[in-house]
Order: sequence, then C-alpha cells, then structure tokens
Amino acid sequence: MGDLALKQARVTDFWRRWLNQNGNTALDAITCEGIPILPNGSIALAGRVTALVGLNGVGKSTLLKLIHASLIRPCERLALSKGIQSEQITLHLDYQIKGAKTYSHVTFSPVERVAEPEATACGLVALDTAFEVPALVKLFEAEQNLQELLDQSASKEMDPESLKVVSSTVGRNYSRIKVFEIDDFAQREKCPYFQVELDGHTYGSESMGLGEAAIHHSMWTINQVENHGIILIEEPESYVSFRSQTGLMDYLAKICSERSAAAVITSHSPAVFDRIPVEQTIIVARHGGGVKIFRPKNAEARALALGIVSAPSVAKDGVFVVEDRMGRVFCSAWLSLVAPDLQKAFRIIDIPGGAGEVRDLVKKFPHLPGWFHAVGLLDGDERGKQEEDKNISFLPGPTAPEMLMIGEVRRDWKVLLKLAVDENQIVSVLSSIEAMDHHDWFLELQKRLRINFDNLVVSVVESWLSTADGKQSSDAALTELRALLNIEV
Repeated sequence: MGDLALKQARVTDFWRRWLNQNGNTALDAITCEGIPILPNGSIALAGRVTALVGLNGVGKSTLLKLIHASLIRPCERLALSKGIQSEQITLHLDYQIKGAKTYSHVTFSPVERVAEPEATACGLVALDTAFEVPALVKLFEAEQNLQELLDQSASKEMDPESLKVVSSTVGRNYSRIKVFEIDDFAQREKCPYFQVELDGHTYGSESMGLGEAAIHHSMWTINQVENHGIILIEEPESYVSFRSQTGLMDYLAKICSERSAAAVITSHSPAVFDRIPVEQTIIVARHGGGVKIFRPKNAEARALALGIVSAPSVAKDGVFVVEDRMGRVFCSAWLSLVAPDLQKAFRIIDIPGGAGEVRDLVKKFPHLPGWFHAVGLLDGDERGKQEEDKNISFLPGPTAPEMLMIGEVRRDWKVLLKLAVDENQIVSVLSSIEAMDHHDWFLELQKRLRINFDNLVVSVVESWLSTADGKQSSDAALTELRALLNIEV
C-alpha cells in the first residue's frame, strides 16, 4: 500500500496535490435522458473529485450507477429500482484522461445495449462497502474449503509502513497482516481475504466485525486504482466509525494524488466530505416529485442539506481581512444586506497595521482553488494605488468606510431616527461633533447618542445602499469579490 505516515502536513499535501493537479483524469459532466426522477440534460461534475451529498433515498446512488454504467465495458445491464426504470435510457459522459477530452455514450433499450466507443480510455474501480462487505464475510464463513482456496491463492505480507497505516485507520495495533487475492471467487475476478495477527491471536476476514472488514476491504480496493484511473465509491462511511472515515478519505487522497486518478463519492457523512471543498460538492435532494441537483454556495448550505443545523460547528470557507474595526463592522453590515451567503461563510477579521499589513498577510497565505480563502478587503480609497495580489479586493465606495458613512449621515440624518433617538438629541450631537476628525466622528456619534455601534452601522449602510451611487458601488464591489472567489451569484 506504499509509504504513509499520515502526519497532518503530509495529509494536507496529498489533498492539495490531488485537488490541484492539471492535465490529468477528470469527470466533467453526465447527460441523462429517460430517468424519471432525474432532470433530463447535463449535470456538471467537479473534475478530479466529486462528492455527491444528500440524505438517504434522494438519488445519489442512482446517479453514481449511471456514471458507472457510462464507463463499464462491455456494457452491462442497467440495474435500477423499479420505480425509475423506463423504456429507453441514454447516457453521455464527458471526461478527461491525461488532460485529453473524451466521452462515452450508452443507450439502453428493451432489446439492446449500444455503447460508443467500444472501449473506454480509463481503468475503472468501484467500491460499495455496504453491499460487498457483509456478502463477502458470509461467503467466507460458509466456505468449507477456505484453507484450500487460500493455499492456492497469491498472498503477500504487508510491509511495516502499510501495516502502520491500516492499524491506525482501523484503530487496532496489528503485529502482522497478510493479504490473499483469490481468483474467480464471489463473482469477482479478484477477491481479497485478510488474515491479521493481534495480541498473539491470528484470525481472518470471516471472523472480523463488519467495521473492521469494511476498512480492510476499502483500503485494498482503493489501492487497485490505476494510474489516470477512476474510482466510484458508494457511501464509504458504511459500518465505519467517524474517526476511521477520516483515515479512509486521507488514504484515498494519497492514492489518487500519486496516481493522478479521479473519484466520485456518495455520502451523507460530514467526516467523508470534510476535506472536500464546497466547490467539489453536488447536493442531491428530493424536490416535488423528482430530484433537484445543485451546487451549495458554502459549507453551511452543504451541512444543511444533510440536516445538520448546528451552524457554529460548520467550518468557515475562509476569512475576509480588513484594515480596522470600522472596516470589519462595515463589511459585516454590507454583506448581511447584499450577500448573506458570504457573510455566513466567511469570518471577518481586522488586523493592526492598516492596508500594508493586510496585503502582506494575504500574500503569504497559500492560494489554492477550492481551499480555505484568505482575502484582503481594503478600504475603497486604496483602490488603484498599486498592483494588487490576486487575493486582494475592496470594500464598496471610493473612500474609507467611516468617510462614506459620515457622508451618508450628513446627507440624510433622519436615518438615525430609526434607532429610537430623539430628534433634538440628534441635532445637538451632530452639531457638537461637526469639526472632529473623521476617525473619531462616527465613534463619538455612537457614544453621545448611546446607541449600539453595530446597529448604527447597519442602519447607515442600508440607507446608503438605497441611493443610486450606493447601489452602483455595492454591485461593482460584490461582483469583483465573487469573481475573485469564483462564486456565481
């Protein structure tokens, strides 16, 4: 199984290499016609790794079966549930091998199965733990000539590094593992059998619990992936503990990064898709009488699709770094009004040192598509001063946020009445702070009116957005920010 210490830095490197490989295997899109529960037309896949996420019974498995049916040669019977069978089904898969675009087109009808081209360009591996593992354990338990089968089969002692990896993933300190590969058993060309030694006791697959057997079987299957191959995995969390699910996914990233392979994975487990970027996720959900397939906007939306409603536990997609407290509160108020998805998905922080420190921080942060973003949002008056790093954008307006909001209060001071402040008090306070420096002006306004600072900023920003200039500046800044994040409106 190769060398792997599973230290955090190496794990992160495996994922980065896999997700950012160019010119290798990738699944681009599948077009389905004639599947009653699925919309006719093209479904965009996510390239090197696609996570099909959703609750039980929503159609994830069906979509995975259709991808499998598109690639398998010779073309096999398409086994779908009775409720979603139809007279004729047409599948078209667009994918890439070694960066070269190719396709597979398959038609299923009551009288024939037609596939074009006759052979696909990739090595295909499929893993369905929930179906395969219990069946194999039962077969090994019932096999009366098991030892004879093993004696006739090729076997290999696992090397120390691989032994360490499997032991860590399973959560058992094995002293040895021997893997037998039985030919033409259980309707499989090659079937694995595992013999382990633990605390001086030796036992095999037939004596393992389903969780232990599932991990051994999954890791062996993942290791069958060829260079530039494709692996399709159905709910790898089946029978496997939360901790071990993470280990399995890290091992998958290692193998696929080393072999430039692609994967499609169905799951409803956060441990499985935790390291997979939101951009690589497709949500499959029941909608009306059919299925709706869409991309989540952020990690929270992905979690909610699985019924996970504890928002504080949802990981952020990244951070917006601003120059000061005013920029932080302004940015939060602005996004809450015009882009609540970004306000929820990103943490907004301010750092001492102003624009220069913001630029330095985001420049040092690794720029990796699909991973945690660190984006500098500078005040509007910084725009055009120098050539910027690709992770620098700007808050709306041509000036610093406090100048923008001071101008808005002076334009329409009655916006302050919404905060339940007496009109005469507002007039007196505005008169007393008129000559103050803009850095102090807004803070003194809040203090002297004795109102909540955040509420004050939200009210003033909302008023500014209602103006033609405010809306134009906001739209331009938001479009620029979404383009930087590669997030569609």
